[in-house]
Amino acid sequence: MRWKSLSAALLASGSLLLASCVGGVHANVESFSTMENSFRGETIAVAPYDEQRGSLEFASHAKKFEAKLAAAGMRVVPYDPKAAPPRYVAFLDFSIDGGREVPYSYSVPTWGPTGITSSTTTGVISPYGTYSGSTTYQQSYGLTGYNQVTGTATQFTRYLYIDIMEVNSNGDVAQAYEARLVSSGSCGRLAAVMDSLLSAAFKNFPQETSCEVVARVPVAC
Repeated sequence: MRWKSLSAALLASGSLLLASCVGGVHANVESFSTMENSFRGETIAVAPYDEQRGSLEFASHAKKFEAKLAAAGMRVVPYDPKAAPPRYVAFLDFSIDGGREVPYSYSVPTWGPTGITSSTTTGVISPYGTYSGSTTYQQSYGLTGYNQVTGTATQFTRYLYIDIMEVNSNGDVAQAYEARLVSSGSCGRLAAVMDSLLSAAFKNFPQETSCEVVARVPVAC
């Protein structure tokens, strides 16, 4: 599947390892769309997959998903399989792995004396011709080197999948949009980063895209 290549690319990037609990998340997003010019004002309902029915976790994330759809200009309606279908039906799936230990290293500058910049000598000569004095040296300070800090941190990989189906007037159903998002970082609580993941997924919605996105949504993990 296409999201596997996204995952591999993200895991290979060391700059993304510890980004998730600072001020948002980094994510790789890949999307495909046929609804770029026809989605605003159209009705859309968020439907669960069979295994998501009755899930409180899904219900919580679905509300945030609906808010993003509404902010994009779509008219969100309740999902009712017995009622007349909306123009679009959206599905949201998500997962997170158990984390893995990732090595890191960085340099810390050290400061200290770097030499003598100047000196001042003062003294007196006695009536008997002897000299008594002292010299004061001015020490300079600056960068003397670097200390290397190494360690390991737990990195989690989060996945988000969005599929939107279009229901034609004759009842035919065709896929109109699909997006796959992969994000890695130090936060292992999916609920804590869901706002950021959705913000990243909707950065260019519903245009086709394949890029790295930074969603600067505060994360409390």
